[in-house]
Amino acid sequence: MSGANVLLLPGPDGSNPLGFLAALGLLRTLSREPDLAPVALRWVAAEGWRPEFTIGCPLTPKELVDRVQTRLSGTADRPEFTRLGKNLTASRDEFHRFLTEVGAPAALGETTSADFGAAFGSDALASDEGRMVDTAWRTMAGAGHQHFLETMRNLMQKTEARHIEKALLAPWRYDDPMATLSLRLDPLDDKRYALLARDPSGDPSRQSGGSVQGANRLAIEALPLFPTMAVGKQLHTTGFRGQRASDTYCTWPIWTHPANLDVVRSLLSLRDLAFLGWPLPPGVSAVEERAAARRERQARTRLQGLGVAEVFRSQRLTIGKVRNFTPARSV
Repeated sequence: MSGANVLLLPGPDGSNPLGFLAALGLLRTLSREPDLAPVALRWVAAEGWRPEFTIGCPLTPKELVDRVQTRLSGTADRPEFTRLGKNLTASRDEFHRFLTEVGAPAALGETTSADFGAAFGSDALASDEGRMVDTAWRTMAGAGHQHFLETMRNLMQKTEARHIEKALLAPWRYDDPMATLSLRLDPLDDKRYALLARDPSGDPSRQSGGSVQGANRLAIEALPLFPTMAVGKQLHTTGFRGQRASDTYCTWPIWTHPANLDVVRSLLSLRDLAFLGWPLPPGVSAVEERAAARRERQARTRLQGLGVAEVFRSQRLTIGKVRNFTPARSV
């Protein structure tokens, strides 16, 4: 492509849920800059799976960071981050009013708030307490003074270009503060009281290290690529399987051919991803076992034909009242 620029970023690793989301957030951010079009993402095996971006005009790494920071600054006061309080715990009626409010601009082409609304949850369902039912990406809801939307606002207000640069252009050092600035999407965020010498919620080291702030900020921008949908009496989040604390998993693809934002949306929602790597329940018949093996072979063949070279899966654990993701495994 004439004038195109290719940038391989050594920071995010696609086998890490946070690294994968950070790269998707960067893709979505760059794709909203008309003068950079076309923008595409693929993954390259380089000490892990690293994101490689093809951009439609020459852009140095420093210019990339500056463009991202400029685009992301000043967003903390948007309605999707302020109208619903500190967490995704609004009543269904409140959430319905929010969706109605952001639906009018969406009808005129400004879809950002509506896209986040679709990712946050659905007003078609309600909990037993009458609250909205929310995304499977939600990791906290107030326990231990950890708040999902408030953490997003903190990240938006406090993330600087240097944080974005560290997250994208160098191997992760985990030297940014965790307290009120981590979305708990990195498996290393799983710091359980029973396994530590002190209560992690009061650990002073959380004020100075343990996180990758720029990656958390970019991950916020990826959430609209994972819309939710009510299916019967349950809310399903794109890429997730399971509903309970013990059986919820996220599965995502790694592709090796450049894909633009619309293609990536399709890749994330491929039904074939759900057929890979699941153990069969005890007592299945030989006929059912052969049928399952055939479905999985066919799914792998179709995914390979689409340029998917690897598929990762991470379990979402619920520890007390907060959630974490396990290190991913290849399926």
